[in-house]
Amino acid sequence: MSALRNSMDYERALFLANAGVHEVAAQLEADSAWLGTITEGAYPANDTYEAVAVSGANYTVTVTSKGVAGEITRTVQAIIEL
Repeated sequence: MSALRNSMDYERALFLANAGVHEVAAQLEADSAWLGTITEGAYPANDTYEAVAVSGANYTVTVTSKGVAGEITRTVQAIIEL
């Protein structure tokens, strides 16, 4: 049973990390100069994420987002062109 729970947490953590990237993209759509940190919930608690947007090269923003589910943390990174 714990293997199934770990597998579900692994997938859920990825989903949460991706949600952070999408929230940053929405912020950038509203304000292309926005940079900063977004958290959902009391990161790093269960079922939360934190996404950080920093200025990149050639009119891009680099987003690093971490999602937490159970004891699993997954990180994704995206480069968004402005």
